[in-house]
Amino acid sequence: MFLLCYQAARYLASLEAWDGKRLVVCGSSQGGAKALATAYLSEKVNAVCDGLELKGFSIP
Repeated sequence: MFLLCYQAARYLASLEAWDGKRLVVCGSSQGGAKALATAYLSEKVNAVCDGLELKGFSIP
């Protein structure tokens, strides 16, 4: 499961649309664990949030 998240980050970083600077992973509950593991495994990820809750916006 974590390897698939790592591969997804590698794929996103390979796209021409990526600016080469910002790659953020977010999730909550089990998705939060995946986000943390992806940030640990991928040197391309430079920000991670676990359980993002903003006013009027939430990632379930």
